[in-house]
This record gives sequence, structure tokens and C-alpha cells, in this order.
Amino acid sequence: MTMIMNHDITALMGQRIMQRNSLAMKRSLEKLSSGMRTKIADLDHTAELAIGETMRSRIYGMEKALYNTQDGISMIQTATGALDQTQSMLMRMRELSVQAANDVLTQQDRGYIQTEINEIRDAINRIGETTQFNRKKILSGDNAVLWSSTDSNMKAVVNGGLRSIDAYGQKYAVDGNYRITVNAEAGKAQVQKSDVFHVKHEDTIAGKSINTSAGVKAVEVSGDIPAGNYTLSLSDGTAEAPVITGSFGIDGLVSSTFDLNAADGLEVNASILFEVTGRNEANNTVTLRATAEILTQEGISRNAVKDNIIITEGGSDVNLSDLFGDNSLSIGLVDGMFDAVHDGAKFSVNVSAQNPGANAVGIDITGIMDSTNPDKWDGGPYDGNDLHYVLDGDATASKELNFRQFYVNERTGLTSTGNIQIKTEADFKSANVGGKLDTGEDITLAGFDVSYVGKIADGDTVLRDIDKFWDDNGMFILDSPKALTLTQGDGKQARIMLYADDTLNDLARKLNDAIADGLDQAKYINEGSFASYVESATPGMEGVEGTIVLRSVLTGKNGEITLSGNEDVLTALSLNTIQDSKETAYTVSVRDAHDGKSIAEGVKVTGNKMVGVIHKNIDVEFDPMMGITAVWNDDTHNFDLEDSAPNLGTEAILHLADNTTIFQTGAGEGEDVMIAIGDMRAHALGIDGVNVMSHDAAARSIGLIDSAIDKVSMQQAKLGSAQNRLEYHINNLTSEMESLVEANSTIRDVDYMTEILEFTKNKILMDSNTAMLAQTNQIQQTTILSLLR
Repeated sequence: MTMIMNHDITALMGQRIMQRNSLAMKRSLEKLSSGMRTKIADLDHTAELAIGETMRSRIYGMEKALYNTQDGISMIQTATGALDQTQSMLMRMRELSVQAANDVLTQQDRGYIQTEINEIRDAINRIGETTQFNRKKILSGDNAVLWSSTDSNMKAVVNGGLRSIDAYGQKYAVDGNYRITVNAEAGKAQVQKSDVFHVKHEDTIAGKSINTSAGVKAVEVSGDIPAGNYTLSLSDGTAEAPVITGSFGIDGLVSSTFDLNAADGLEVNASILFEVTGRNEANNTVTLRATAEILTQEGISRNAVKDNIIITEGGSDVNLSDLFGDNSLSIGLVDGMFDAVHDGAKFSVNVSAQNPGANAVGIDITGIMDSTNPDKWDGGPYDGNDLHYVLDGDATASKELNFRQFYVNERTGLTSTGNIQIKTEADFKSANVGGKLDTGEDITLAGFDVSYVGKIADGDTVLRDIDKFWDDNGMFILDSPKALTLTQGDGKQARIMLYADDTLNDLARKLNDAIADGLDQAKYINEGSFASYVESATPGMEGVEGTIVLRSVLTGKNGEITLSGNEDVLTALSLNTIQDSKETAYTVSVRDAHDGKSIAEGVKVTGNKMVGVIHKNIDVEFDPMMGITAVWNDDTHNFDLEDSAPNLGTEAILHLADNTTIFQTGAGEGEDVMIAIGDMRAHALGIDGVNVMSHDAAARSIGLIDSAIDKVSMQQAKLGSAQNRLEYHINNLTSEMESLVEANSTIRDVDYMTEILEFTKNKILMDSNTAMLAQTNQIQQTTILSLLR
């Protein structure tokens, strides 16, 4: 063996083997400490390391996917819980509709039911609006589709998402912008008519007008006044001669029977009722009784009675000084007229003051008798003459002036007393004289109409004087104010209050305003009225005098109007339909708004909802008057509905953007699940128009609610299926992840038993290497020294 001095080859070899064993022991120790068989930069297991890392990344992704899937299930459970409540409320709504369809109920009962249905509808809306998961609304349809329209009255009803999977497994969405063209064939809007309204009370006043600029602030009527039209005018104050305006029983007017003379000394105005209380055929004398209603020129009212006024045929006139003062008024019996006077005959006389002062003004009362009721009043104080009163203009300012008159019916001999009262302002004289009468034209102070019992009422007749507003027991049904609710077919409601002093025109105006503003129909018209009282019948809808006509401008069921409230008030109105509603027919075309590609052409739609044309999950709801123009027809007193653009059609653009909720349920791209929850609010469910105010409406509502229940049930089924799918997916993810973890463990995890044996072996080798290295140094040193000896 060669012996060398400078290099200890044996020691170097021992050191090399020791380093190798040390590295092996270090690796074993590292594996035992970390539990990992492979690690980054482990050159011995690079392929295994790559496989393990891939597995590990997928395992981590699957762990998060499990959380995602569980969140998805939680979201679905939240939605399902809310829909359970919606379903319960729909069941209650259906129960109420069935109850309301029974005609045992009154309209007021149905009104109470409608109130509960409205509250349920609002509650369903609140659920749809407020149900959230992680601050995302999940039942409003926004988590399925986002939409907008150039026509604010065009709405998209979202039933699900726009995303689908084609035959090749590719996901795609049909969102975009769609140009919708509508041609309308106008239907008809409902028109209703009330019962005929008649006057119930005597002397019912209507058509009141007051000339406030003439110093008058009020006019009132009391007592029993002949039916007709009355006007109060201011004249120049000149006295007129007294006129006999009465009759004798039922024998007709004999105006020349008595001679009545007013002297210049007559200072008061008076209406006088003369009654024949006796006849003496032996000396041709007649005994009279005179009752006078007196109005002084200062506006003071009083009455006076004089009995035993004995006048002789052809004899001297008898002075009525006991009534009016000396040298005032006298009466005599015309020669040859004794036989014309019957015992019990009556006649009335009106006279005016004969000595007007410097401040005098004249008040004329003109009456045009109502010829439709001659048996009630015939002749009377207005038989071709105006009543004339002379007053002191200064003294009668700021006063209540009472013009009391006696009336005698020429046909029946009936007598009555009526009073017309005006209330003057402080400027009564100065406002009306001052040169205004110099032209000889009278100045109108006030006017009014007086009706008789049974007459068809004027529009200004108050409800208290209308026969329909009194029940069979003689009770006035508006002693306390009553509310009426108008319910439109689309669910909108408006409310009005009726008062005893409302006139028929007031009632019509309130109904008109309720439809125009409360039901929002005013936006469809520029002129015309939704409700009017018919004073004079004309051809068309206002063909019956004395009725209220109630019109809608919306076609079809959505525009039908039902009234609810106090049953007596509804009975008083007794509305019946004189024009049935008819749905508008639409022809719809849909094109892509950008490239013009046709989506659908000539689709026929009845009503205002296009179902599933653009996409199976999207319904498009038009404005019920889209493409229709409403024009008031003065001849028929109704709205004419026409296609506003018969050749071009009416266009609107609908924008749709898919917003389907996607759960990442796997560790890789495309491993997801789509959930699209439709709009579950009342409008989308079709129940915002539930109306139970009549049998037909309630019966129709049952079908609407059934459709809503089916829609909610379908959504619940989809959510239940999705939840089951996600739960199955969780099980699959768990199983797959377990398998991957096991496979990854095989690659990456250390076998402790084998590795400890390896470590023990390496440690023994290291100890042996250390001992051998020490021996090697000793052997080399001993050999060299022995040679030197």
C-alpha cells in the first residue's frame, strides 16, 4: 500500500461518507419534524411535489367551495322562509275572496274585506322589498334581471333569470335592448249611471247665485214658495201700482172683481191675503178677513190682521187704515160682481210703498213658474207682474231683508206663505246706486230655483233634499258624513266624503276628482269629465235626466270602477253599467334595438301584458292606454278611444341585463350553480288588482290569486330543487375532498415507522463514521511514525 504524507485519502473517504450519512440523517430528521415526505425544492420528488401541490390547491379551493355552497343554501332557506309567509298570506287572501263572492254580504262588508286584502297585499310587497341576505334583496327580482324602459309606464315582470346553458354546455344570456312596437285596437271603458234623483221637500232651493259686488252676501228661502226660477233685481225705486194677483177658489182668476187703490200716503210694502168669510145676499155685501205681511222702507218686517171688513157691491171703498195707517190702501167690490164672489174664496195682493224718499231703492222679484207642475202652483203673485218693493237704501244696509208673500193656487185654492231673505253688506246703497241705475237697466242681486216634491232635481239641489238619500223609515242617511271608496280594477283606490249639504254637482265633482287624481286617470285626457250630473238629457251617455254618469277612460277590467262604503249610500246611488268594458287588443313586434334583428313579429296580445315573448322568464306589461288616445265627444258625452298611431305604432325600448345569482360551488373555473329568484312582489304576482267589491270581481280575484299561488309554489319548487342540488353537491365535495386529501397524503406525508428506521440507521452510520474517522487518523499517524524509527 502506498503511503503518502500530504493527503490522508482514508480520512477524506471517511469524511465523504460521513457527509453523505449526515445529509441522509438531516433529511430524515426534517421529514420526521415536518411530517412531510416531500417539500419544495426536493429534487428527489419533483414530480410528486407538482402533483401534490396541484392537489393541495384544489383541496383548499374545495374547502372554500364548501363554505360558498353552504352560504348558497342559507340564502335559499332565507328566500324559502319568506315565500312560506307569502304563500300563507295568499291563502288568506283567497279565503277572503271566496267569502266576498257571496252576495249575502253588503258592499260595506266587502269594503272591510277589501281593506284586509289591501293590507295583505302591502305585507306581501314588504316581504318582497325587504327580504335580504348579506344586504342583497333576494325577492325583488333584482338578483335575476335588471331592467329599465324609455317608457316609464312599461314594466318588465321578472319571473327568473336570462342565463341558460346550451346543448354544448355553454352558458349564455339573452340580455340586451329591445325595441317594442305596439299597435292598438282600442277596447271600451266602463260607463255607469246612477238612479234618477227627485226632490223630496217643498221649496227646495237650488241654482243659487249671489252678486256680491252688488252689496249682497247671502240669499235664503223658507216657507212654501211656488216652483220656478227667481231673480232679485235692484231698480230705480219708483213705486208701482198694486196688482191683484190671486184667485177665487177654483173658478179662475177674476182680477176685476175687487177695486184696490193705494193712496200716496202708503208708506210700507205689503203682501195681503184676503179671505171671504161671509156673503149677505139681501144687501149684496161681502165680509173679508185681511192678513198682511208688511215690510217697511227701513227693512223692518211685521204682520197685521183685520177682520170684519164689510164692503158693498158698487159702494164706497173701505179704508184699511187699521193695517197700514190713514190714507193708505182701500178696497171695494166692483158693481155687478157680487155673484162672482164665493164664500171661502181667497186672493192675494202685493203692494209697494207710494212715497219713496230721496234714498229710495227698488227691489224687484221676478218669478218664472215651473210649467211642469201646474197643479202645485198656477197663477200667483207673478202672473205677468214682478213684485216690487221700495226701500230706503241707507237704512237697509247691513240688514236681513225678508220679503214675505202669500200665494194662492188658482186651480186648487190652496194658500201658503213663503219668505225670500237677502243679507246686505254695509255698502249696499253706495255699491248699487251712485249712477249705476241711471241707464235704466236693473242690477241683478241674486237668483235661485225652487223645486217641487217629485221634480227631477237640479244639480245644485243639496243631498238633504234628494229622495234617494232618505230611507224607508224617514231617516236621512247623511246625518253624519259618509265615506265612499272607489276601487279600480288594477287595485288603485280613492276615497271621498259625502256631507248633507253637498249638492248633486258636488257629488259629481268629488267622484270626478277621485277618478282623475286618486285613480290617476287624468293623465290620459285633456278635456272631458269622469263624472257629471245630467240636468238636461242629451243623446248618448247622458240620455237620462236627473242621473249621475260615472266614466272610466281605461279599457278592460283594469279600468272598471267599483264603489264601496255605507250600504244606504250605495243604494241611493244604485249604479248600473250602461257601457261594458272591453279589453284592448294589441299587435306587438319586438326587434333588437341595435341591429334591428327581428325577435318576434305580429304577436297578438289581449290586455296589457305580453307573456314570455322576449324570454320565457320575462313578461312585459304595457300602460293600459299605450297607443290609445282618449278624445272627449261633445255629442255622446263620452270618451272616444282611438289608436294614436295606426300606421306606425307606438314604440318603447326595454333594456334587460342578466343578474343571475351564481354560487361558486367548486374549486375550478365553471364549477358553479345558477340561482335566479323572480320578482315575488304583489304586482309581479298579479294580485295588486285583486278587487272583491262585487260578486264578479271577487270571483275573478280567486283565479288571480290561484295563479299567484302557483307562481310562488313554482318558485319554491325551484328553490327546493336548488337546495337539494347544493346539499348533494356538499356531499360530493366532501367525498371528493376526502379522496384528494388521502391521495395527497400518500404523496406528501411521511411514513414515520420507515423514516425512524431510516433515521436510526443513518444515526448509527454517523456514529460509526465518526469512530472510523478517528481510527483512520490514528492508523495513518502510527504507520508514518513506525517508518521513521
